Amino acid sequence: MAANNLAMLLVTYKKDRHSLDRARDLTAVFASSSVGGLLDTNGWVHFKRGEYSDALPILARAAERAPEAKEIRYHLGMAELHAGQSARARSDLEAALSSATKYPWSDDARNVLASLKNPTG
Repeated sequence: MAANNLAMLLVTYKKDRHSLDRARDLTAVFASSSVGGLLDTNGWVHFKRGEYSDALPILARAAERAPEAKEIRYHLGMAELHAGQSARARSDLEAALSSATKYPWSDDARNVLASLKNPTG
């Protein structure tokens, strides 16, 4: 769990290559996990590194294992968006925002969702 938490802190608050590499190294073993949260962290690290084609299948597996996890659905939606899958991204971002709970990423998800619903601004 410490590796999971440290990796998420690194990709949330750091943007430098060394921090992103460290997060990748910490989560590499998570790619074969069956735990949704660990898969999510590994996929989100790939996403933050700009490795969208690597992130997408991992985040999809995470969402399969934890379909009610709002943050995982947000991460999956963002990866789908970067992979050009706008309809899927819209669906997952809507699912991420389907509760009244406010998350740190809620505003970002709402803004992205609004841009998908009204692409011309």
